[in-house]
Amino acid sequence: RWETPPTRAPWRILPHGSLRLVVGEGDALATILYEEGARALELELGDVLMEWTAGGGHAVRLLEANLYMSERRVPGVSMELARVRGADDPPPGDWAFLVSGDSLQAVLEARAGPDGASTAYRAWARLDFRSLSWPAVTVEWAETRAFQPARRDVPVSWTVTSDDGTLQGVLQVESAEIRAGEGPGPRLPVDALFSVSGALRMDGRDLPVRGVVRHVRP
Repeated sequence: RWETPPTRAPWRILPHGSLRLVVGEGDALATILYEEGARALELELGDVLMEWTAGGGHAVRLLEANLYMSERRVPGVSMELARVRGADDPPPGDWAFLVSGDSLQAVLEARAGPDGASTAYRAWARLDFRSLSWPAVTVEWAETRAFQPARRDVPVSWTVTSDDGTLQGVLQVESAEIRAGEGPGPRLPVDALFSVSGALRMDGRDLPVRGVVRHVRP
């Protein structure tokens, strides 16, 4: 994370420090490279599998991808989330990216910023090459634990329920990277990335899922 001067193309990912980029035709990002000391990571992006838009420049895209770590190739799917907000809008809320083998890729996103700790989400899924969406989903913390560096509670499990009942699920934290930010206190900002597992029920099927949850509180 870093700050830059104003730019004419704020949506572009720019090289910085140990981060390098390979850009193809039409200014399309093809590869992300990161190398620092013994750490080396390469993400190669492929064709778009599915795309959803929600107006105002908001877009979610799933792309074919290959990850290379220490000469090991891991094929999979990459999620690209573009969110546009005004200067007076609250920061974007939490999101989750979940997969179940090659059958399912699902995205959950909070509809409101983290100031209100909203449980109102929307969701999209690619299930067996089909596009599914839910405009109203409730994601609630089922269990929390104290994160003392920020003097806040953070979630360790969630329940997922769409308003029409066609999407349900449970997620549980497996591992976490949590950082406390700076502020006047007494509670400090939280920036967390959780590795999660669980199950989603959709289209009459129960699917085991694994993925990541991005959690922020200002």
